[in-house]
Amino acid sequence: MTTITAGATAGIVWIALAFRVEHKFSSFHFCSGAVAGMVCVTPAASIVNTWAALPMGALAGICCYYAIGLNLRLGIDDCIDVFAVHGIGGLLGVFLTGVFANKDVIGLDGTASAGGLINGNGRQLYIQLAALGSSAAWSFVVSFIVLKIMNYIPFFRFRVDPDAEEHGLDFTELGEAGYSFMREIVEMNPSPRSIRSSVHSFHETASITDPKKDMPMIKESVSSGLLTATPSVHHSA
Repeated sequence: MTTITAGATAGIVWIALAFRVEHKFSSFHFCSGAVAGMVCVTPAASIVNTWAALPMGALAGICCYYAIGLNLRLGIDDCIDVFAVHGIGGLLGVFLTGVFANKDVIGLDGTASAGGLINGNGRQLYIQLAALGSSAAWSFVVSFIVLKIMNYIPFFRFRVDPDAEEHGLDFTELGEAGYSFMREIVEMNPSPRSIRSSVHSFHETASITDPKKDMPMIKESVSSGLLTATPSVHHSA
């Protein structure tokens, strides 16, 4: 129940924050918030009251949402927001466990515990901070070493060259189009009040094995939320 409650709360908070900018309700934003909420409550799921999942989910939605915005401002290349959602959400959850851990809930299986801050045990916060810092440091150092080694092994490199990135990994890595029904790349004006789309042809990159193979075109304007892709005239050479 705590997992469901935290996920739902974070999803609603995330939608509300995104609505202020985009003026649309999006299932994508709800799912992002739900993941953040569930990640946050995971360390505390079995040792807190159900009501504690509400503030934990709300804080996860707020912190992770703005962490993504910070990523964008700093130019951090985290295409699926792993650190902003899972990293920040997990670290926040570890800390909040020290706040909302309830000795009565923990004692349901016979385990004796002083609980967290809500039971007057402020010392638990320092324990949680120590656990948070040590686990984050260990994860960073070990991951850095492993990825650094992998990056020197052919075919294991985790960053493709700029040309492959520009043409798309579906083509360069797999030799096929993941979304073959679209031949346009939709770009957004970064201004939230003025969102427009510009259409660019994929040129002749529809297939690695057959670079002149044409892809189905959009026959009419397609609108999804704030984006609109319009038909373009294209003839294969």
